[in-house]
Amino acid sequence: MTYGVGFSLQEAADDLIARLVGIALGARSSGLRNTIEVSPPDVNMLAFIADLGDLAARGEDIRPRVFG
Repeated sequence: MTYGVGFSLQEAADDLIARLVGIALGARSSGLRNTIEVSPPDVNMLAFIADLGDLAARGEDIRPRVFG
């Protein structure tokens, strides 16, 4: 789905969280679209992204949900 890049694990984790917040808030505002060329999305993944979007929209830290 996504990844984090950094010279340390902390930098990679920070990058991963920033990317996930962007994905989650983007999905929350415009929805996730799927094309017929790819397989249907994983329902659990969609629920996870929706959960992260709810947390991020409330200004909460998503780290516990991602790494917990």
